[in-house]
Amino acid sequence: METSTTYSLEECIDYIGLGKYQWRLITILGFCSMADAVEMMLLAILGPALTCDWPDVTQVQIATLTTVCIYNLY
Repeated sequence: METSTTYSLEECIDYIGLGKYQWRLITILGFCSMADAVEMMLLAILGPALTCDWPDVTQVQIATLTTVCIYNLY
């Protein structure tokens, strides 16, 4: 009777190892994720700042700006 050996994901990664390409890819994807988070934080700050500088800006216009930026991500 054959026995099948199962490995966890961590064991597989430890066995295969991470090379220069994988570390570079992890770094680039980390920076992309940080840029996405910064964009959302910037929108949270930009909305109230726009109403201070331009009192004629409506909440609909601020919501449209946020919607367009979020839509741009997809």
